[in-house]
Amino acid sequence: MLEMTSKINRFYARRFHHDFVIARGIYFQNVFHVRSRRRQTPASRASYNKIAVLRYALEKKYDRVLLLDADAVIVDFDRDVSAAYDMSTTALMAQRVVAEDEARTWNVNDGVTFWNLKHGKTRWLVEEWERRCLYRIVWMMKDSDQRALHGLLKVLRPEERPVNATLDDFSYAEGTFVKHFMRPSDASWDEAGYNVSTRLGLIKDLAAEICDRHELFCDDGDDVSGLQ
Repeated sequence: MLEMTSKINRFYARRFHHDFVIARGIYFQNVFHVRSRRRQTPASRASYNKIAVLRYALEKKYDRVLLLDADAVIVDFDRDVSAAYDMSTTALMAQRVVAEDEARTWNVNDGVTFWNLKHGKTRWLVEEWERRCLYRIVWMMKDSDQRALHGLLKVLRPEERPVNATLDDFSYAEGTFVKHFMRPSDASWDEAGYNVSTRLGLIKDLAAEICDRHELFCDDGDDVSGLQ
């Protein structure tokens, strides 16, 4: 799946001259509870790789970072994400889980997030998010970057929470800027084939549509619509 989505997203980055990075491997590779007998890092630990990307981007002094799960695809090739949103009071933009919630809700989906690295609270958010992720690992809790983020955002009063929880832009398979073809919530990381074929079919159709509209970005034998 990553092979297909990354090609589409790389096309977008090329169009607007943005850097494009794929986080491979596992960031917290050898972190375990001191009494744990388990010494094999589970695949689910890769969900914490977002922390590594944000750490790198902060160190290199980037202004903005758009983080995408492997099953997320940018679909709006007409808008440059770096200028599309007013992030002056926002550190984190993400999809609102419950439509009735306020825009500063803690309840966001972190499969697609847009970060303003120049906001005064961003570094603290990233460092605290990392601490909470490590806590989950060390105390042998289920790997979940999203639960760690939720716990962090809940600590902040709504008026202090630098979050913009969007309704439409990252709205899962209906997103207007990014479409996120998530695995079902009841599917574990070990169920590698769970519903993958259905999601791959949707992404492949989307890739063909994008190539039809933006031929320039599907040339040189790098046509994502032809991927199997």
